[in-house]
Amino acid sequence: MKTSKIIFLTLLSLNITYVKNATSAEKQERFSLSEVCKAGLSTVYGRDIDIMESQSVSDKISRIKYIRNQDGKSFSYLCRKETLSRLSIFDENLTDARWYGADLADSQIFFSTTNDVLTIKDVNNGEVLKTNIYTKNDFIPMTKKTKEDAGGINNWLNKYGHEKSKEWRVKYIESIQTMNKPVNVYMLRFNTSDKKLLTLPNADKDSTAYDKNILRITKWQDFFCTQELRSYMIENKIDMIHSEISSNKKMQFIATCLLNK
Repeated sequence: MKTSKIIFLTLLSLNITYVKNATSAEKQERFSLSEVCKAGLSTVYGRDIDIMESQSVSDKISRIKYIRNQDGKSFSYLCRKETLSRLSIFDENLTDARWYGADLADSQIFFSTTNDVLTIKDVNNGEVLKTNIYTKNDFIPMTKKTKEDAGGINNWLNKYGHEKSKEWRVKYIESIQTMNKPVNVYMLRFNTSDKKLLTLPNADKDSTAYDKNILRITKWQDFFCTQELRSYMIENKIDMIHSEISSNKKMQFIATCLLNK
């Protein structure tokens, strides 16, 4: 009699687990494997989903590719579900690659779906490092018009950067969009040999050096963040524009123009 009870309880427990997993799987089907993989990579590596392209390798494996905006480097990852709530990633850029996340000793990428919201958690040693949420709208590709608009913005910022470089001893390098969700952010890069724009060392210990550095950054920021630029930011829904000053490939400082200032 006791044996029968144990068997019954064991089967009941297995059945409940199966039903829970089946329900979870049904909900997760609202997001394709490639979408879950994109969200996982976006959460762990901080990359925008809009730059990612997906390719189905099989019904259980998706390939995700993207080009990093900062330096144009290409990345390619294979991605699969280890369980109904966990991903593993295979970095095709590495010669000694393995399925990272398959071993429970690795950092883990967990995913779940509730009310049409996909939640991704980056977990290491039991600690949640980052949690991001996504909806189906996050996986809608940029339209051609949006891309054309982005190109137009870069053209305007390039012209603006060149004009500003004429008034200081700086050389304008480029403008890039560093983020478009949840905020729209651009970066303008300049190079200089002007001592007035070089930061002084040991500012964390030397209050005089610190004050001079703050003064130099403020002067550049006041010069760079004009009403013309802020008006353009409002018109094109740009939340933030950074201007990065470097010398001999070493960054000196970054000044920021905010939309609400």
